[in-house]
Amino acid sequence: MSALISLVTTIYNRQQYLAGTIESILAQTHRDFEYVLWDDGSTDESVAITQRYADKDDRLRVIAAPHQGIAPALRSAIAATRGTYLGWVDSDDLLAPTALEQTALIATTCLPPPPWSKPPPFLIPIPILGWSTPITTSSTPRDRIMD
Repeated sequence: MSALISLVTTIYNRQQYLAGTIESILAQTHRDFEYVLWDDGSTDESVAITQRYADKDDRLRVIAAPHQGIAPALRSAIAATRGTYLGWVDSDDLLAPTALEQTALIATTCLPPPPWSKPPPFLIPIPILGWSTPITTSSTPRDRIMD
C-alpha cells in the first residue's frame, strides 16, 4: 500500500541545511508518508548526508542525478513519488511536528477523493517553520504539472 502523502525535496549543494530539514520530517506525528530526496548533482556532502538518513529509515528514498536545474529536478522527483498527495519541502525548510497530521486530516476529510486507482498526487499546503515560502496549494493532477 502506498503512503497517503509523498514529500519531495530537491537538493543542490545544501549540506548545511539538510540534517535539520530531514530531522523535522522524521519527527512528524503522522508516520505514513514517503520522502523522496532528489539530489541534483551536488558537489558537497549532500548525497552522503541524505543517504545516512535513508539507511536508517525506509520511508526515505535518495535519488542522485546529474545536475539539470530546479524545474527538471522537481518534475523528475514528482514522477518518482507514489503517494496520493504531494508536498514539496525546500531543502532549508523545517516542518512543524504536526504538519503532516494536520495535512492528512484536511486531505482525507475536506478534499474529494481522487477519481483514479493509482492517483497522481495533488499539491497540498504543509505548515512550515521558518522564513520559507509556503507550498502552493493546487488541485492540478500530477500529469498536468509535468507538462
